Amino acid sequence: MTIKSVLLGLICEERLPRDGVFDYAVDLAAQRRAHLAIGICVPRIEVGSAIPIAKVRGLITGANSERLERAEGLAEKYRGRAQLAGVTVSTRIFNAPYTEARDALARYARVNDLSVMQRSDGALSLEKDTAEECLFNSGRPVLSVPPEWSRKFALKTILIGWDGSARAARAVADSMTFLASAEKVDIACVAGDPRPGKTIAGAEIAEHLARHCRTVSVSELAAKKGDVTKTLIDHAGAISADLLVMGGFGHARFKEMLLGGVTQSMLAGAPLPVFMSY
Repeated sequence: MTIKSVLLGLICEERLPRDGVFDYAVDLAAQRRAHLAIGICVPRIEVGSAIPIAKVRGLITGANSERLERAEGLAEKYRGRAQLAGVTVSTRIFNAPYTEARDALARYARVNDLSVMQRSDGALSLEKDTAEECLFNSGRPVLSVPPEWSRKFALKTILIGWDGSARAARAVADSMTFLASAEKVDIACVAGDPRPGKTIAGAEIAEHLARHCRTVSVSELAAKKGDVTKTLIDHAGAISADLLVMGGFGHARFKEMLLGGVTQSMLAGAPLPVFMSY
Protein backbone atom coordinates (compact mmCIF):
# COMPACT_ATOMS: atom_id res chain seq x y z
CA MET A 1 0.00 0.00 0.00
CA THR A 2 1.40 3.40 -1.00
CA ILE A 3 1.21 6.01 1.76
CA LYS A 4 0.17 9.39 0.34
CA SER A 5 -2.14 10.65 3.08
CA VAL A 6 -1.34 10.33 6.79
CA LEU A 7 -3.92 11.16 9.46
CA LEU A 8 -2.53 12.31 12.79
CA GLY A 9 -5.33 11.70 15.30
CA LEU A 10 -5.07 13.62 18.56
CA ILE A 11 -7.09 14.07 21.75
CA CYS A 12 -7.20 17.56 23.26
CA GLU A 13 -8.66 18.03 26.74
CA GLU A 14 -7.08 19.90 29.65
CA ARG A 15 -3.89 18.01 28.82
CA LEU A 16 -2.33 18.53 25.40
CA PRO A 17 -0.84 15.63 23.40
CA ARG A 18 2.94 15.29 23.41
CA ASP A 19 4.88 16.89 20.57
CA GLY A 20 6.76 13.63 19.93
CA VAL A 21 3.86 12.00 18.09
CA PHE A 22 3.52 15.08 15.83
CA ASP A 23 7.26 15.09 15.10
CA TYR A 24 7.07 11.40 14.20
CA ALA A 25 4.04 11.87 11.95
CA VAL A 26 5.42 14.91 10.12
CA ASP A 27 8.73 13.13 9.56
CA LEU A 28 6.87 10.09 8.20
CA ALA A 29 4.89 12.34 5.84
CA ALA A 30 8.02 14.18 4.74
CA GLN A 31 9.92 10.96 3.97
CA ARG A 32 6.96 9.51 2.06
CA ARG A 33 6.07 12.81 0.37
CA ALA A 34 2.60 12.41 1.81
CA HIS A 35 -0.05 14.89 2.89
CA LEU A 36 -0.53 15.25 6.65
CA ALA A 37 -4.15 15.52 7.79
CA ILE A 38 -4.44 16.47 11.46
CA GLY A 39 -7.69 15.49 13.18
CA ILE A 40 -8.15 16.80 16.73
CA CYS A 41 -10.84 15.22 18.88
CA VAL A 42 -12.08 17.76 21.46
CA PRO A 43 -14.49 15.99 23.85
CA ARG A 44 -17.22 18.41 24.89
CA ILE A 45 -18.51 18.10 28.43
CA GLU A 46 -22.27 17.85 28.25
CA VAL A 47 -24.33 20.29 30.32
CA GLY A 48 -27.42 18.31 31.25
CA SER A 49 -30.70 19.76 32.39
CA ALA A 50 -30.19 17.87 35.65
CA ILE A 51 -27.59 20.47 36.64
CA PRO A 52 -29.73 23.31 38.01
CA ILE A 53 -26.99 25.49 39.47
CA ALA A 54 -26.14 28.26 37.03
CA LYS A 55 -22.61 28.64 38.40
CA VAL A 56 -21.79 24.98 37.74
CA ARG A 57 -23.24 25.17 34.26
CA GLY A 58 -21.12 28.27 33.63
CA LEU A 59 -17.97 26.47 34.77
CA ILE A 60 -18.66 23.59 32.38
CA THR A 61 -19.31 25.99 29.51
CA GLY A 62 -16.05 27.77 30.31
CA ALA A 63 -14.12 24.49 30.41
CA ASN A 64 -15.51 23.54 26.99
CA SER A 65 -14.49 26.92 25.56
CA GLU A 66 -10.97 26.50 26.95
CA ARG A 67 -10.65 23.02 25.43
CA LEU A 68 -11.69 24.29 22.02
CA GLU A 69 -9.34 27.27 22.28
CA ARG A 70 -6.43 24.96 23.16
CA ALA A 71 -7.25 22.71 20.20
CA GLU A 72 -7.37 25.68 17.80
CA GLY A 73 -4.01 26.89 19.10
CA LEU A 74 -2.53 23.41 18.71
CA ALA A 75 -3.83 23.14 15.15
CA GLU A 76 -2.32 26.51 14.25
CA LYS A 77 1.05 25.58 15.79
CA TYR A 78 1.22 22.22 14.03
CA ARG A 79 0.15 23.70 10.69
CA GLY A 80 3.07 26.08 10.84
CA ARG A 81 5.58 23.43 11.87
CA ALA A 82 4.44 21.02 9.16
CA GLN A 83 4.73 23.71 6.50
CA LEU A 84 8.26 24.56 7.68
CA ALA A 85 9.11 20.85 7.19
CA GLY A 86 7.86 21.05 3.60
CA VAL A 87 4.77 18.94 4.27
CA THR A 88 1.33 19.87 2.97
CA VAL A 89 -1.10 19.90 5.88
CA SER A 90 -4.79 20.28 6.68
CA THR A 91 -6.55 20.34 10.05
CA ARG A 92 -9.99 19.41 11.32
CA ILE A 93 -11.38 19.79 14.82
CA PHE A 94 -14.12 17.44 16.01
CA ASN A 95 -15.80 19.23 18.91
CA ALA A 96 -18.67 17.13 20.28
CA PRO A 97 -19.48 14.78 23.18
CA TYR A 98 -16.63 12.26 23.31
CA THR A 99 -18.18 9.29 21.51
CA GLU A 100 -19.47 11.53 18.69
CA ALA A 101 -16.08 13.22 18.28
CA ARG A 102 -14.27 9.86 18.40
CA ASP A 103 -16.58 8.34 15.78
CA ALA A 104 -16.15 11.37 13.51
CA LEU A 105 -12.36 10.98 13.72
CA ALA A 106 -12.64 7.28 12.83
CA ARG A 107 -14.80 8.15 9.81
CA TYR A 108 -12.21 10.70 8.73
CA ALA A 109 -9.56 7.97 8.96
CA ARG A 110 -11.38 6.09 6.18
CA VAL A 111 -10.32 8.71 3.64
CA ASN A 112 -6.63 8.55 4.59
CA ASP A 113 -4.06 5.78 4.07
CA LEU A 114 -2.80 5.47 7.64
CA SER A 115 -3.71 6.83 11.09
CA VAL A 116 -0.93 7.84 13.47
CA MET A 117 -2.08 7.98 17.09
CA GLN A 118 -0.41 8.67 20.42
CA ARG A 119 -0.23 5.50 22.48
CA SER A 120 -2.06 5.71 25.77
CA ASP A 121 -0.42 5.79 29.18
CA GLY A 122 -2.76 3.13 30.57
CA ALA A 123 -5.46 0.58 29.88
CA LEU A 124 -8.35 3.00 30.44
CA SER A 125 -7.77 6.18 28.45
CA LEU A 126 -9.34 8.15 25.64
CA GLU A 127 -6.21 7.68 23.51
CA LYS A 128 -6.50 3.91 23.69
CA ASP A 129 -10.25 3.92 23.06
CA THR A 130 -9.86 6.26 20.09
CA ALA A 131 -7.04 4.17 18.62
CA GLU A 132 -9.24 1.07 18.95
CA GLU A 133 -12.14 2.81 17.22
CA CYS A 134 -9.91 3.81 14.31
CA LEU A 135 -8.36 0.34 14.14
CA PHE A 136 -11.63 -1.61 14.18
CA ASN A 137 -13.97 0.77 12.35
CA SER A 138 -11.98 2.81 9.83
CA GLY A 139 -10.81 0.04 7.49
CA ARG A 140 -7.32 1.57 7.69
CA PRO A 141 -4.20 0.60 9.64
CA VAL A 142 -3.17 2.43 12.80
CA LEU A 143 0.38 3.33 13.84
CA SER A 144 0.54 3.82 17.61
CA VAL A 145 3.46 5.95 18.89
CA PRO A 146 4.56 5.99 22.56
CA PRO A 147 4.00 9.41 24.20
CA GLU A 148 7.64 9.53 25.32
CA TRP A 149 9.01 8.63 21.86
CA SER A 150 11.66 11.14 20.72
CA ARG A 151 13.23 9.42 17.71
CA LYS A 152 12.38 10.26 14.11
CA PHE A 153 10.49 7.94 11.80
CA ALA A 154 12.96 5.24 10.78
CA LEU A 155 12.84 1.92 8.96
CA LYS A 156 16.25 0.38 9.56
CA THR A 157 14.85 -2.71 11.29
CA ILE A 158 11.20 -3.80 11.28
CA LEU A 159 9.86 -6.62 13.44
CA ILE A 160 6.76 -8.54 12.33
CA GLY A 161 4.77 -10.26 15.06
CA TRP A 162 3.64 -13.23 12.99
CA ASP A 163 0.98 -15.67 14.20
CA GLY A 164 0.02 -16.88 10.73
CA SER A 165 -3.48 -15.40 10.94
CA ALA A 166 -5.43 -13.49 8.31
CA ARG A 167 -5.06 -10.36 10.47
CA ALA A 168 -1.28 -10.71 10.47
CA ALA A 169 -1.31 -11.21 6.69
CA ARG A 170 -3.37 -8.02 6.32
CA ALA A 171 -0.86 -6.10 8.44
CA VAL A 172 2.02 -7.35 6.31
CA ALA A 173 0.25 -6.31 3.11
CA ASP A 174 -0.75 -2.89 4.48
CA SER A 175 2.81 -2.17 5.67
CA MET A 176 4.56 -3.47 2.54
CA THR A 177 5.75 -0.01 1.49
CA PHE A 178 7.60 0.21 4.83
CA LEU A 179 8.83 -3.38 4.75
CA ALA A 180 10.28 -2.96 1.26
CA SER A 181 12.21 0.12 2.42
CA ALA A 182 13.65 -1.47 5.56
CA GLU A 183 17.26 -2.60 5.75
CA LYS A 184 16.17 -5.70 7.69
CA VAL A 185 12.85 -7.42 8.36
CA ASP A 186 12.66 -9.95 11.18
CA ILE A 187 9.65 -12.27 11.48
CA ALA A 188 9.01 -13.27 15.08
CA CYS A 189 6.95 -16.43 15.62
CA VAL A 190 6.06 -17.03 19.26
CA ALA A 191 5.52 -20.72 20.04
CA GLY A 192 2.28 -22.01 21.46
CA ASP A 193 -0.37 -21.06 18.88
CA PRO A 194 -3.41 -23.24 19.68
CA ARG A 195 -4.62 -23.19 16.04
CA PRO A 196 -1.73 -24.63 13.99
CA GLY A 197 -4.06 -25.91 11.27
CA LYS A 198 -5.43 -22.41 10.59
CA THR A 199 -2.15 -20.53 10.24
CA ILE A 200 0.80 -20.12 7.89
CA ALA A 201 4.33 -20.82 9.13
CA GLY A 202 6.92 -18.07 9.43
CA ALA A 203 9.11 -19.70 6.79
CA GLU A 204 6.33 -19.36 4.21
CA ILE A 205 5.73 -15.66 4.80
CA ALA A 206 9.51 -15.17 4.78
CA GLU A 207 9.68 -16.70 1.30
CA HIS A 208 6.98 -14.27 0.16
CA LEU A 209 8.68 -11.25 1.75
CA ALA A 210 12.05 -12.15 0.27
CA ARG A 211 10.58 -11.11 -3.09
CA HIS A 212 9.87 -7.63 -1.72
CA CYS A 213 12.43 -6.93 0.99
CA ARG A 214 16.21 -6.59 1.18
CA THR A 215 16.96 -8.92 4.09
CA VAL A 216 14.49 -11.24 5.81
CA SER A 217 15.02 -13.49 8.82
CA VAL A 218 12.77 -15.65 11.00
CA SER A 219 13.03 -15.84 14.79
CA GLU A 220 11.28 -18.72 16.55
CA LEU A 221 10.62 -17.57 20.11
CA ALA A 222 9.34 -19.30 23.23
CA ALA A 223 6.76 -17.25 25.12
CA LYS A 224 8.28 -16.05 28.38
CA LYS A 225 5.98 -17.36 31.11
CA GLY A 226 3.22 -17.51 28.50
CA ASP A 227 3.41 -13.75 27.88
CA VAL A 228 3.42 -13.13 24.12
CA THR A 229 3.48 -9.34 24.51
CA LYS A 230 6.59 -9.31 26.71
CA THR A 231 8.28 -11.81 24.42
CA LEU A 232 7.73 -9.59 21.37
CA ILE A 233 8.72 -6.40 23.19
CA ASP A 234 11.93 -7.96 24.57
CA HIS A 235 12.83 -9.27 21.12
CA ALA A 236 12.13 -5.85 19.58
CA GLY A 237 14.57 -4.33 22.06
CA ALA A 238 17.18 -7.01 21.39
CA ILE A 239 17.23 -6.30 17.64
CA SER A 240 16.75 -2.51 18.06
CA ALA A 241 13.55 -2.57 16.02
CA ASP A 242 12.26 0.78 14.78
CA LEU A 243 8.74 -0.52 14.17
CA LEU A 244 6.59 -3.52 15.12
CA VAL A 245 4.04 -4.76 12.58
CA MET A 246 1.19 -7.00 13.75
CA GLY A 247 -2.45 -7.85 13.18
CA GLY A 248 -5.17 -6.59 15.46
CA PHE A 249 -7.05 -9.08 17.65
CA GLY A 250 -9.68 -10.87 15.61
CA HIS A 251 -12.52 -10.94 18.16
CA ALA A 252 -14.94 -8.34 19.45
CA ARG A 253 -13.40 -5.67 21.66
CA PHE A 254 -15.72 -6.60 24.56
CA LYS A 255 -14.44 -10.18 24.51
CA GLU A 256 -10.86 -8.98 24.37
CA MET A 257 -11.49 -6.59 27.26
CA LEU A 258 -12.49 -9.60 29.34
CA LEU A 259 -9.71 -11.91 28.16
CA GLY A 260 -6.87 -9.46 27.70
CA GLY A 261 -4.71 -9.88 24.61
CA VAL A 262 -1.70 -8.72 22.70
CA THR A 263 -3.61 -5.92 20.91
CA GLN A 264 -4.79 -4.44 24.21
CA SER A 265 -1.34 -4.66 25.76
CA MET A 266 0.40 -3.07 22.78
CA LEU A 267 -2.09 -0.18 22.57
CA ALA A 268 -1.65 0.45 26.29
CA GLY A 269 2.08 0.05 26.78
CA ALA A 270 4.30 -0.82 23.80
CA PRO A 271 7.65 1.02 24.11
CA LEU A 272 8.09 1.39 20.32
CA PRO A 273 5.85 2.41 17.42
CA VAL A 274 3.38 -0.36 16.50
CA PHE A 275 1.70 -0.69 13.10
CA MET A 276 -1.59 -2.62 13.35
CA SER A 277 -4.21 -3.73 10.84
CA TYR A 278 -7.56 -5.37 11.43
